[in-house]
Amino acid sequence: MKRHFLIVLAALATTLAFDATGAEYYVSSTHGQPDGTGTRSKPWSSVASIDDRAFNPGDTIYFERGSSFTGGFLISSSGIEGQPITYTAYGTGHAPKFSNPDYAVLNGNAMQVTASYIIIDGLYFYDCAIASPGVHEGDRKVGAIFITTTGEHNNIRSCEITRSPKCIHVYGQHNLITRNYIHDNTEFPRPGWWAVGIMICNSNNEVSYNEINGCRSKSDSYGWDGGAIELDARELPKDNIYVHHNRTRDNQGFLEIVEGSASVKSLRVAYNVVNDYQQFLRLSSTEIENCRVENNTVMIRESFLIPTMFDFSWFGTTGIGKSYGTRDPASILTYRNNIFFLLGNDRVSPYGDFPHDHNIYWRPRDKAMRAWALLGADAELGVGDQIADPKFVNRPEGDFRLQPDSPAIGAGIALGYSEDVDGNPVPANAPDIGAYQYQKGKDGP
Repeated sequence: MKRHFLIVLAALATTLAFDATGAEYYVSSTHGQPDGTGTRSKPWSSVASIDDRAFNPGDTIYFERGSSFTGGFLISSSGIEGQPITYTAYGTGHAPKFSNPDYAVLNGNAMQVTASYIIIDGLYFYDCAIASPGVHEGDRKVGAIFITTTGEHNNIRSCEITRSPKCIHVYGQHNLITRNYIHDNTEFPRPGWWAVGIMICNSNNEVSYNEINGCRSKSDSYGWDGGAIELDARELPKDNIYVHHNRTRDNQGFLEIVEGSASVKSLRVAYNVVNDYQQFLRLSSTEIENCRVENNTVMIRESFLIPTMFDFSWFGTTGIGKSYGTRDPASILTYRNNIFFLLGNDRVSPYGDFPHDHNIYWRPRDKAMRAWALLGADAELGVGDQIADPKFVNRPEGDFRLQPDSPAIGAGIALGYSEDVDGNPVPANAPDIGAYQYQKGKDGP
């Protein structure tokens, strides 16, 4: 999906009406006045005017398009269910821009959210600060948009974020991160724990329909670090996380779980299109339970560490094929209806075999096409599994839709999903394998 499609969705989202009883406030760096009152005719001139300001449920704070704001501000007033407090744009031109290059101001956050029932919609963030050298605890506080543990039921949507160490950083629960465009997080003043598109540090959060490209930064420890999505904070559980319908490219991995996490139960990863480096899922916690990986289309390219689809190397108990120790592998992870396109000598899961069925695997270099060599851990093909060229429309150009003779068409098992990554309907029976449902007459004859 092109970035322009997300922009169209953003425009549609901003037309949704909320409760009309709330007040409207306006902020403009170009037309704001020092003695502004926050009205459209006399807007406030800077974010200092709204820093930690009390607003009421149903209120909307509008930032004028074409404006630029430097520094951070605190969002501490909560909305209620059905009457959120909304921060969005008005006027014409480029989305309002927000930057906070000073870590001494709110840890470099452009917006720090301690409140609940907040919507942040259609804004642009860039160049937010990294932490001071050697201050690892500071790394846990950075982010263009930072939601604290008290921030719940918030919606970050249709925003564009670039050149920030952790673009969206979430410690609260029941938050939705959707339809954002995150890109080009590759240049930072020094190597460090940077370049994460979306970092989730608590349970009951959803990450959906985002486009995340180029989250990849130099690292003293690993050569390269970063990634599209990371589940972090060892001390907090990360249960019931749903990651779906995202598109990622050129990131240092798709999803990583920090080693030693307290709990990772019921993680679901579905209908994502992944074209990244290193790993699809680096699942570095022995507390993983009931992880479902379904209908993803994945290609992983070479990088500093050994590229794999599922990296359980951190389990590290008894070697290849036994990294889960005495646990039943079915209690840890199952993967179904996915397309895995591998390069080099990559394997799907070299450190452990987990239940799998109705997947397509392809590694172009192979001649023998041996399942155990392709899947790893002495695994065998599951029911409905195929070793076959998925026949993408144009893999070099990143078009992973299916050609009309793709073996993925109609070869999946019904898992209850209603739409593919393009928003096309998924049939109740015999869906296609992968993230795209073939569209007769649109994708081919």
